Amino acid sequence: IGTFEFARYKDDMNALEKLLQYTIKRHYPQLQNSQNPALDLLGSLMHRQIKLVVDFMRIGFIHGVLNTDNITLSGESIDYGPCAFMDNYDENTVFSSIDYNGRYAYKNQAIITYWNLVKFAESILPLVDSQQKKAIELVSDKLNQFSSLYNAKWLSMMRDKLGLINDNSSNKDIISQLLTIMQNDNLDYTNTFFNLSYGYIDKISNQSPQFIKWLKKWQAVICNFDSSAVKKVMQDNNPAVIARNHLVEDALSNAQNGDMDAFNKLLKVCENPYTNNVDSYYQQALTNKNYKTYCGT
Repeated sequence: IGTFEFARYKDDMNALEKLLQYTIKRHYPQLQNSQNPALDLLGSLMHRQIKLVVDFMRIGFIHGVLNTDNITLSGESIDYGPCAFMDNYDENTVFSSIDYNGRYAYKNQAIITYWNLVKFAESILPLVDSQQKKAIELVSDKLNQFSSLYNAKWLSMMRDKLGLINDNSSNKDIISQLLTIMQNDNLDYTNTFFNLSYGYIDKISNQSPQFIKWLKKWQAVICNFDSSAVKKVMQDNNPAVIARNHLVEDALSNAQNGDMDAFNKLLKVCENPYTNNVDSYYQQALTNKNYKTYCGT
């Protein structure tokens, strides 16, 4: 997105048009015959970025610096220096050393994605319509879809994590209640969902009365569904292992000293993150509230 911003900042319409055509040819060939390729590119990019960020949220990943030069038009993100995975669930989790105000916190990743899309829309306004007022109306209508699209995608993702395979409004309460309990009880994000997926309830630590109450409510709901379908959707969406921060730091530290063993073992484990035969060592969270990550790591 930053590349388009730069061309617009320079008021280089030729470069802007070339960027548009190149992007569509390489990543969105289905838009080559579009009546308004710039506007449709915005819509297509929005869908791809929503999918990406929802997957970030699904596995407790925090990119750390989701600014416009790290959001690609292919629907990906780059620059994984200050990124990290969340251990204990806290929607306000921030790791980046420069993110003093939580701009890129776990809970704000959708908000910053929307902001980036707004900056992209501003950059391509001349390509959407020659009349600025009309162009603004068109991109505004497109951007106004973001919230409903993201919320629907996020809710569907969370239903999958909990095996709620019907479309029921009460699911929202079950989801929000669990997240609140997880935050209050300091529960590990990855391990909690993994243990629920395989029925390892006794492995979930810090089970408060609120959690026990929620558990009974959730079990009463999912017992109405096909148990094999519930297990499959949960196990397909809840990883057994993530690249935990202390494991990454250990691998990097040893690699600097010429020992690649920890790195190779971690890489091997992370190649199949949904496999239920992971050494428990890789599921241990070492929570450090002061843990920081840095650009250029």
